[in-house]
Amino acid sequence: MSMQHEILPQQTKSSQPPPSLECPRCGHHLDGNADAAEARGEMRGVCTECALPVEWAKLRADAIAPKWFIEAQHSKYWWPRRLASTLLRCVRPFHFWSAIDLAIPFSRRGAIVFLIGVAALLHVVAVGQRLAYVGPVCLDRFRWKMWNAETESAADLTLAIIAPMSCFAGSEILHYSRSEVGPGNEFEVAMRTTARFAMIAIYPMRSQMVFGYAPTPWSPRGTVTNTGKAPSIFWPDQSDSTIASSIAAVSAPFAMLLLPTSLRRARIRQRHFLRVSLYASVLIVPIMATSLALPHFGAMYGGSALSFINLYGKPNADAILLASATLFISIWMTAAAGRYLRLPHAAGVGLSCGLIAVLTSMLVLQWRSVL
Repeated sequence: MSMQHEILPQQTKSSQPPPSLECPRCGHHLDGNADAAEARGEMRGVCTECALPVEWAKLRADAIAPKWFIEAQHSKYWWPRRLASTLLRCVRPFHFWSAIDLAIPFSRRGAIVFLIGVAALLHVVAVGQRLAYVGPVCLDRFRWKMWNAETESAADLTLAIIAPMSCFAGSEILHYSRSEVGPGNEFEVAMRTTARFAMIAIYPMRSQMVFGYAPTPWSPRGTVTNTGKAPSIFWPDQSDSTIASSIAAVSAPFAMLLLPTSLRRARIRQRHFLRVSLYASVLIVPIMATSLALPHFGAMYGGSALSFINLYGKPNADAILLASATLFISIWMTAAAGRYLRLPHAAGVGLSCGLIAVLTSMLVLQWRSVL
């Protein structure tokens, strides 16, 4: 009886049917095609649904992700190293997509970690723009040997790193905290300043903050609401073209649904659109950096996006940004379509997706502004 109990699980396990073979691009079942081709001695074949060339032995084996890939299920590298490696390899999109196999399962955990990494890079770009404003002010304090230059500069730099998009300056909050506490109690001033820095870090878009004050030592204390006066990291009329370019970067992969080479011929699975869109979010980093850097080189926002020179004879930053975003997206989509999805006419697919995504985003924003 005990021997039967030992044999039955083995028989049950061996009687389970092997997993069916699916095309990694469209999901079409290829069991019959693979068996017939291998009976004829053919090691390679073509998917009858989407015409993807496949190797039967490779299709039967489990797809192994590169050890540096953030979606790798089994890797000896810790996730911070895989995140850094994945972000660095995105700089070379053709090399990046050549290393990613269609059969690699999609990892939600890896996707979340990658988006956190992209958000961290965007924060670094915003900090750089804020330091471009704060840095000269701090240097002037030391050059003119102003009173409390060290503490005020440290407060400005700290808030610039913690919340670069805040309309408050660190020295401004330090000044208000000193007005509340009064002279001689620097520890209390530091505690109140730190607490308000934490409030701004939690909600960086805060535009007003309540402070206590006492005009004279013998007058009653009261409260006053102060509005931040620090310069914004965004230039006037900059947001529309920046938002349109950022939306176009993540929506460009779905523009392939409008193209016959990907909709009626290839029949791409949804997870591949999601993966290409996920890693296309890294394009927001160079788009944002370009958007913030253009005014430093003499370009101006606010003109028509159809002309590279505005009414004042200055380079039109909107047109330059949208053209740069179209170039970034087209190169990225060309690499993804040719090296990852293995579609024909990859360059045409990439350029079409870039143009469709940017133009659609611009039209949506223009329609929103009209309403």
